[in-house]
Amino acid sequence: MADVTISDLSPIAPATGLFLPASNGTTTGSVTMSQVCGVMTASQITAALGYTPLNGMPAGSILQVQQAYKRDTWGKGGAGAQNIWWDVDGLSVTMNLEKPNSKILVSGTINFSRDCSTNDAFLRLLRNDALSTANSTGGHIGHAAGQISILQANPVTFSYLDTPVQTANTYKIQAYLASTACTMFVNIRGYNDSTAFTLTSNLTLMEIAQ
Repeated sequence: MADVTISDLSPIAPATGLFLPASNGTTTGSVTMSQVCGVMTASQITAALGYTPLNGMPAGSILQVQQAYKRDTWGKGGAGAQNIWWDVDGLSVTMNLEKPNSKILVSGTINFSRDCSTNDAFLRLLRNDALSTANSTGGHIGHAAGQISILQANPVTFSYLDTPVQTANTYKIQAYLASTACTMFVNIRGYNDSTAFTLTSNLTLMEIAQ
């Protein structure tokens, strides 16, 4: 690397400061660019920051966030709709990990309802088209507990720290209906809601450094 000549650096104290120009502590003379730029050693940087930059952010840091935000309505019902797990349109998120050993914090709020009282409708979370370990027995993260003709759509909320087994991961929400006599809904307002607006739902992924 070529040398540069420092003619006068009297305002800079040679023994202090982050950008000490010369390794020998002088304020004049010839120094290399590596001496000018390389004042702090790797161990000094690690000590100052509290972690080693080459190894990534410290454990617990959020490396990236991806979100699906659903503003429109969705529904399934009638003949042929029951006993099938349906993808809920707009509630699918793909994340490519920045670090291979990261975990993914999966959370969401799904405004879910049904228009009958005799049969349940359920939600579940999938990772790469397989049941995530976030699910309880039966694979459910929530269900529609009331009728939209009586109650508002009830929000199903969940949060789970997942350990993916590959770098690229797609998470999605599916819904299940148990009867042809019912219709299940996402983001539909309740009967007693006199306003015309719909609700909103979301699925959020956060990559967490380990």
